[in-house]
Amino acid sequence: DYDPRWTHFFNLSKPSFTLLLRLLTPSLSSLSPLPPNFALAATLFRLAHSASFSAVSRRFNIDSPAACVAFYTVCKAINENLGHLFEFKSDINRIIVGFGWISLPNCCGVLGLEKFKLDGDLLGENGSLVVQALVDSEGRFLDVSAGWPSTLTPEKVLRQSKLLSGVEETDRKSVV
Repeated sequence: DYDPRWTHFFNLSKPSFTLLLRLLTPSLSSLSPLPPNFALAATLFRLAHSASFSAVSRRFNIDSPAACVAFYTVCKAINENLGHLFEFKSDINRIIVGFGWISLPNCCGVLGLEKFKLDGDLLGENGSLVVQALVDSEGRFLDVSAGWPSTLTPEKVLRQSKLLSGVEETDRKSVV
């Protein structure tokens, strides 16, 4: 079943795509008439290539607003259905050791922020959404928070994210 084109286009294998599709399909039924496999493929293509919504719409023969809705819906479904797989707190020792190997002792993640421009007038002429992500020393995502308006500063996104509230909650428990 290995086809290198899957890895090139979606940055994952066909069996991984199939498994992800099976896990997410129930949450993607609201995208009708766009089939779940198209929505997942369009989202993965956009993520793998930093493609604009207009590029995704041309490649998958859907309009830009549909590509935008599919992207948001798939990302939300991943977060809701698979978010438990990103257990930052339970892996903290492994993460710190990993960063120690690359001369960053006591580091527990690299936090980044990226703006994604949206085509159309959904968020105005220069509208974009902000995504905050935390990765470990091997580049694995530990936390992703998406959908923030580009008008928010990075500090405000961090302060309003579940990542910071989770860290603060952990600190309160360790003090008690």
